[in-house]
Amino acid sequence: MPDGHRSRSSGTRPSRPLTDKDVLRPTRRARYKAGRVGDRTVPAYADEEGVDQGHRTETFAEVELELDSWRWSGVHPR
Repeated sequence: MPDGHRSRSSGTRPSRPLTDKDVLRPTRRARYKAGRVGDRTVPAYADEEGVDQGHRTETFAEVELELDSWRWSGVHPR
């Protein structure tokens, strides 16, 4: 394993596992909405061609981790 990969992945080793009860608080899921990118108007994900309106596919996911380590005490990486 390359040294850079080992050092990056070692930071998440002390992360606490998420329980079913805990998973709602430190996670966020969403879809992008219509808006502007630069001078261009873009549609919402659900309005994109080929997207099934019946599916609730998310386009964004974020998880906040809690690390059990003195080095990372009080830090919540995302």
